[in-house]
Amino acid sequence: MRIKRITIGNFKNLAETTLDLTRMIALVSTNNYGKSNLLEAIRFGFDFISASPKERNTMMRWRRGIPLSPELAGKEYKFVVEFDDPELKQYRFVRYGFSFIWYNDQETGAVITDEQIEMRATESVRYTAYLKRDKGQYKAGKTKTGFRKIALAEDVLAVDIISSFDDVEITSTIRKIKKLGYRMCNTLELDRSFRPNPIEFEFDAKSELAFDDDDIPRALSVLSKERPEQFNLFIETIYDLFPEFEQVELSAYSLKGQTQAFKAYIVAPSGDEAVEAAQEELPYHVKDELYRLIIRSKYLNQPISMEHMSTGTKRVFWLVANAVFGGSYHTNVLGVDEIETSIHPKMIRRLLEALSEILEGTSLIVTSHSPYLIQYLKPESIYIGVPNDSGVATFRRIHPSKVKNLISTTRELETSVGEYLFELMSGDEDSAAILSAYLEDSCNE
Repeated sequence: MRIKRITIGNFKNLAETTLDLTRMIALVSTNNYGKSNLLEAIRFGFDFISASPKERNTMMRWRRGIPLSPELAGKEYKFVVEFDDPELKQYRFVRYGFSFIWYNDQETGAVITDEQIEMRATESVRYTAYLKRDKGQYKAGKTKTGFRKIALAEDVLAVDIISSFDDVEITSTIRKIKKLGYRMCNTLELDRSFRPNPIEFEFDAKSELAFDDDDIPRALSVLSKERPEQFNLFIETIYDLFPEFEQVELSAYSLKGQTQAFKAYIVAPSGDEAVEAAQEELPYHVKDELYRLIIRSKYLNQPISMEHMSTGTKRVFWLVANAVFGGSYHTNVLGVDEIETSIHPKMIRRLLEALSEILEGTSLIVTSHSPYLIQYLKPESIYIGVPNDSGVATFRRIHPSKVKNLISTTRELETSVGEYLFELMSGDEDSAAILSAYLEDSCNE
């Protein structure tokens, strides 16, 4: 499966924006524009799909996500994802989306207003709609005539209900939608991802998603057993990026016989029989083994645990691990905020080249306010934050037909594409007009 396009809008200061995904795209703008908000808006959309109705109700009331700009005030949050999955055959190309009204001061909103489920066998035909949410109807399959009734509450998505049906043709497609995965790295504090944690929740152990982003060493141990070729790809990539590393070792520490399962009980007020009867064991226990990544480097006089390496090194390891796991464990999109942070410019180029080789069904979205990153990417894969006076973030892609002209101009000025674009982004009205001439009129063009 590969996600081809994401449309997102009306989240914080973000206007409706469409991103056509390739293996790697970049969002670039000046500081405090809205790049991080766009990554967060995408995560919000994926999380909304997999959330429970109770969680969705809370999300639709999340004040930090509600647009405050007068231009966006009152507009509905929108999320649409399009993907291609050959396994679905006659339903191979899928477009799914939803929208809701944010909670407001009139104590209204927090209601899902629309949802779309559309599919087609090839890109040469129009999408067929399989849901009419406003009428409470869905179509069970291509060969089924007519629509069936479906009752949907204001915080329930149709995919919640249909995914549980076994006698519906489109059920496999709906389950794919429910499994769409997105991971995001927007922090420098990655110690947690490499520090052993003895506590394991039972739903983690039973989940099909074996990759635990909070315990990457353990996730790599799973990968080494289930997909040794992918594990070797991870190790080889790390050695290519860090020639000074002589050995990357995955060490296991057994805890068997030293611990026993934790138990906890609900304490109920006296006389509350229903609650007293709900004394249940909490769904977590101590792991049997802990794992550490141990690095042996010619620059160090002793082996060192990965958790004690530099911030930049941990970010590189996180990225490579997520990229390798992406195709194997349902991570369709990776988002990395300010990818160049704590990483040397020369390393950035090698890292991007390595990731482009690793990424298969996963797309990488990176943000940056560095002109150096741009020179390592194809111009048509760059989305520019368009300067404006409204405080609303709008990202537009460089028009394919303008790429040659852009490169020619930068050569005449004896500068790089990145430096030229950032100069235009931070310039006056005339600079903004020149920049706009290089960009698509809309993200859907």
